[in-house]
Amino acid sequence: MGGVFVLYQQALAQQESSPEIISQEIDESKVIQAVTADEQVTPQDLGVKDPKLLPDSRFYFLKNWARKIRLYLTFNPVKKLDLESRYANERLIELKKLVLKKKNPEIIKKALRNYEDQIERIKSISEKLKEKASQNPEIGKFLDKFTRHQILHQRILKKLENQVPPEVFQRIKEARERHLRRFGEVMTRLENKEKIPERLEKNLEKLKGSKFKNLRNLEVLKELEEKAPDQSKEAIRKAREKILEKTKRNIENWSSQDLERFKAYVEKISGNREEQLEILESLRSELKENPELREKLQEVRKRIIKQIPKKVIKAGCPEIKLPAPDFCKEGRIVFERDQKGCIISLKCIIPAELQARIPPKEKKKVCIAVWDPVCGKDGRTYSNECFAKIAGVEISYKGVCKKEMTCAEKCRSMGYSAGICRSWSTSALLKKGCRENEENIGETLDCRVVEKTSDIEKACCCVKIKKVPRAQPLQEETESKTAPFLPAK
Repeated sequence: MGGVFVLYQQALAQQESSPEIISQEIDESKVIQAVTADEQVTPQDLGVKDPKLLPDSRFYFLKNWARKIRLYLTFNPVKKLDLESRYANERLIELKKLVLKKKNPEIIKKALRNYEDQIERIKSISEKLKEKASQNPEIGKFLDKFTRHQILHQRILKKLENQVPPEVFQRIKEARERHLRRFGEVMTRLENKEKIPERLEKNLEKLKGSKFKNLRNLEVLKELEEKAPDQSKEAIRKAREKILEKTKRNIENWSSQDLERFKAYVEKISGNREEQLEILESLRSELKENPELREKLQEVRKRIIKQIPKKVIKAGCPEIKLPAPDFCKEGRIVFERDQKGCIISLKCIIPAELQARIPPKEKKKVCIAVWDPVCGKDGRTYSNECFAKIAGVEISYKGVCKKEMTCAEKCRSMGYSAGICRSWSTSALLKKGCRENEENIGETLDCRVVEKTSDIEKACCCVKIKKVPRAQPLQEETESKTAPFLPAK
């Protein structure tokens, strides 16, 4: 009887635990489905057939002849451009199949050259068109399809970076970056810049994918902005801002299960870990009013950081040490690189807008936390120009501020003999600000208001008399906190 009771208890325990086990299995399968949806690109997605004849075949030249004949018989310049784009799709799928078949690296390089030459032809033909999308609806239709397909090209190329032999990795990486430049150039040539954000946003939305797909989309837009012509950079950035804001709203509506899947998703998805971390940091900044969600994204951040050493080693750079798990909880992590572009450490920066008091007339303005840092004339780093503007601070230069100076140091560097930090209450009927023989240069490292709600104002005042020769600038250092390092696992 006792044995039957034991068996009954075991059966009951299995019955009670099985839903949890099944739930975990379902969750894992959903993560894999999400990754596949955001990485897998089929020939049908690019509007072409699965190629049977590949560049390693002795009969491949017949395929090229057929392509040339068809191009020769196509006289409409927009249709010719569309046909060249189709051939680029075919060549990229051919390259993908060769990589999956683990063909000889030289054959892979040859297929890659074929693809790159095709992209160059698209750029050359686009330069001959005299109309833009606003003047010719056919160009608009081409641009919609071209935009979707080029984003898919980036998905394929990023995936191939993890699949090719080591001796081909750098060539794939360079080809992907070159493709981004050509993508930006063609779009800039055929579209009015004020229409670019709308076209990008519309076509990214049409692409199939999981509910996490905007992580990949934002990654591509960030890299596209960096490689695109100067006249279209601002337009692409606006598209990034809109999609970042939309992603933030989506995250706020995610269930706890969605967030758990997202943690696993970032570990499995391919791509640029540095870019992914930057996107995540921007999302954390956007969610500053939601500490619970910020804390959950902190866990996602840890998982991305764990993946970075693998990429560093694959890129041929020295191994780096990882920061402690709770490093930089209130700020954002950025990378410090050497002259070769290798990551040498992770730094913590707390953007000035997190502490700066916003003037009343600017409070209605909204800035999106896209990371494009600028150094204000107050010596502090802002996430982008918008945050500096609403704080009422002029921009000194683009990029993270170099080492901040104290009031005395900054005044001496500007040629004054002394610097005095003065403070006053905004509610008191006292003389406020700097004296007549002093110049107000704003806040400095040791002279700033920390509490936003305080009625105290502070300013560094440089004495105008007894100027001395301008001091040598201090050694340039990044305004940051150094990570407490732990050994990489």
